[in-house]
Formats: sequence, structure tokens, C-alpha cells
Amino acid sequence: MPKGSCLCGKSGVEFKTYPEFKILCYCTDCKKVSGSIFGCSILIPKSEVTTKGSLKQVTVHAESGRPITNSFCPDCGTTLFREGPILPDTIIIKTGVLDDAVDFENLKPMGEAYTCNRPEWVTHRVGEQYVGAPPGL
Repeated sequence: MPKGSCLCGKSGVEFKTYPEFKILCYCTDCKKVSGSIFGCSILIPKSEVTTKGSLKQVTVHAESGRPITNSFCPDCGTTLFREGPILPDTIIIKTGVLDDAVDFENLKPMGEAYTCNRPEWVTHRVGEQYVGAPPGL
């Protein structure tokens, strides 16, 4: 079962199946959460996800204008996953928290979102290109 953890190891997440939807995102919110120029996320049904340790939540409004709740380790601050009302039965796991390099190979993104915010020097493209959010998100 794929699993991930925070920087200090006190909090974590596991899921039972590999996701069908994997995406790179250049929206401002994903950049802030990841501390990088993009975020990489996988969408997993809530029923397939279990968490470990304590988590703290903060809800913000994403670039789309919709609320999104970030769940993170209260000790080190690593965001493990996100969720929101647009996808009520889904957990958005940040792939950077996964513990096994094999999982990264199985989770190649199928596209890129908010490419309007992508720096021009990022020339490599992955899958479908969306100027904003992908359809249904």
C-alpha cells in the first residue's frame, strides 16, 4: 500500500489504490503549499485513504475562488493532503510526501493545470495542458 509522511515523520497518509488522476499544477495556491513553482497531486477516493498521527487544518480560497482545506503536520508543517467541496469524496494527496521512489514512477502526471502561471523557462510539457483548472475541478 503506497504511503507518505511528513518531514518529521509524526504524521502520514496511506492509500489502497493507485489514482487515475495525477496532475502538475501551477496555480498560486499549489505553489505556496509546495514551496516550489508547481504542485504535484494525485486524487484518491476518501474511502481508500487512512491517516497517521495528528493533523492540523487550514481552509483558504484557492485561485479558482473555491474553498480548499489543507491538512498538515502540526509539528513540522508539511502539507500531506487537501480536500474541498468541489470533490467531496476525494482526497488530494501531495505526491512529494510519498516515501517510496517506486511510487513516483507509477504516478506520472497526466497533465498540467494553470499553465498560464507556468514560468517560460519551464519548457518540458506533460500530457494535457489546461490554462486554468481541468474540467470538473
